[in-house]
Amino acid sequence: MEEKNQVIQTQGTQKRGEKLSALTKTLILLITIILIGVGLLVWKEKVLKPKYELPKKFTEEDFMVLLKGEDPTFLKRLKDNPSARQKILTDIKQMFAFAHQAKKEGLADDEEAKEMLEEIRIQITAISYDREKNKDKGPMPPFGFIEEDQVNEFYKSKVNQALFDTFIKRQIERAKERGFIAKDAEPSEEEIERARSDFAKTRIYEQEFRQRASELDEDFKRKVDLRVKIQQASYLASRYSREVLAKKLEISDSEIEKYLKEHPELDIRAEKKAKAEELLTRVLAGEDFGELARQFSEDPGSKDKGGLYENIAKGSFIPEFEEVALSLQPGQIAPRVVESKYGYHIIKLEKLDYKPNRDGTETQTYNVRHILLSTNVPDPDNPGIGPIPLKELVKEKLVAKKQQEILDEIMQNNPITVPDDFPVPELSPEQLQQLEEQERIRQEELKKLREESGKSEKKTDNKKKK
Repeated sequence: MEEKNQVIQTQGTQKRGEKLSALTKTLILLITIILIGVGLLVWKEKVLKPKYELPKKFTEEDFMVLLKGEDPTFLKRLKDNPSARQKILTDIKQMFAFAHQAKKEGLADDEEAKEMLEEIRIQITAISYDREKNKDKGPMPPFGFIEEDQVNEFYKSKVNQALFDTFIKRQIERAKERGFIAKDAEPSEEEIERARSDFAKTRIYEQEFRQRASELDEDFKRKVDLRVKIQQASYLASRYSREVLAKKLEISDSEIEKYLKEHPELDIRAEKKAKAEELLTRVLAGEDFGELARQFSEDPGSKDKGGLYENIAKGSFIPEFEEVALSLQPGQIAPRVVESKYGYHIIKLEKLDYKPNRDGTETQTYNVRHILLSTNVPDPDNPGIGPIPLKELVKEKLVAKKQQEILDEIMQNNPITVPDDFPVPELSPEQLQQLEEQERIRQEELKKLREESGKSEKKTDNKKKK
């Protein structure tokens, strides 16, 4: 029996050396959001919007360029793991196929999409240039080597200041629309200044990259272009999944019932409902509800307690169950079997009460007994997974089938060519030695942890003996 029906949403934010307010975190999140696959608020810039072309072919050389200069630990793992390389190739094919389909269906043509694609280009270019330019200068936060004087110089242009003003205004409006911050929340001067600085720094490095293009390494420029294309494809594929695919994957009740008629071996509803009706007749005739629950209920959470749940706050149980339970008087048994996604319930209300809250209000609580005849079933294709609600199982299978059909169609209509495998850059002797030293240190730390854990367990055992 499911007692709580809650959806908990979490949003990651980057900590920059101090505890940030919720609004600050949202502003930082929205500025850098393209790097974590969530939607970014975009704004109008007075630039000529380029036509975005996505590649349909990737070569071994493309992958070598992308991997050049990456973390040695990652490269070592990738080199030693052929299945990881194959997954990357599969992901690239699927992502770009979806992105091309998104373009065909006009999802790259509206103003917001064009601005987003341009923002991706600016952000990825600036971040890549920052890493390349300052790679030998030691650790520093992103854009940490840009001086404040450069930011001030950027804003001497009234156009740049106007662009930022429009950006921050729309950013806050969109954050409120999407529920990231409260409707009446307003950013502090410190939060505005941080956003203003980040806005300028990305533009400064993107402009510097273009100005120095002729003197930059060709492989580096190619890597930046590939990274931009991959992020743009990721955005379009994500938008297609959210705005188009999600609707295509909706499953109706009629589709579920049709599937169950075609697979009668899964449908145990008639049998369970008949048993529930029989038990309802017995409790209404005066048999002990708690004893029948102990014998026949299939709810492990309450079976051994005679079907009893105590001090349940209103709103905790599934609506179809709670609506019937709270329509009863204490001591009364519902005159009909109640159906939910978990099966068939026989319900008896035991007690109604009110619990005081700290704010002076009260929350209704109740004690209730029930006998559940579960319609949860095991998945024949996944025997290691426990039983799940019948309709959820069917829905999962129908969604999986539709997903595969849609994927096959999109891949067929948008063929993307990738190599059978791709080479990984060789590590230098110095890098290999560094990795060996890191592994040696890691093993020593693990050994210490095991020894400390063993000593702790020994002390616990000695205390128990005493």
